[in-house]
Amino acid sequence: MISKGKLKAATFIKAEMENFDFDVSVTVNQFKMTVSKGGDLKEFVTKGNKLTGAMMSMLSAVSRGDRVYF
Repeated sequence: MISKGKLKAATFIKAEMENFDFDVSVTVNQFKMTVSKGGDLKEFVTKGNKLTGAMMSMLSAVSRGDRVYF
C-alpha cells in the first residue's frame, strides 16, 4: 500500500528485485498503469520509465478505495 501523496509525487517507475541471492539490474523500457476508479478500469501505456501527463493527472484524481496497478 502506498499513500496518495507518494503517488502524486511519482514521476517515474523503477523496478527493484528484492531478496535475490545476487545483484540484478532491471531497466524499465515500457509499462502499463491500470486504475480501478468507481468500478471503471482505465489503462495507460507508455514507453520508457516516465509517467505521462495523463497518468499523473489520473493519479491526482484517485481517492480512498481506488486501486492503481503498474
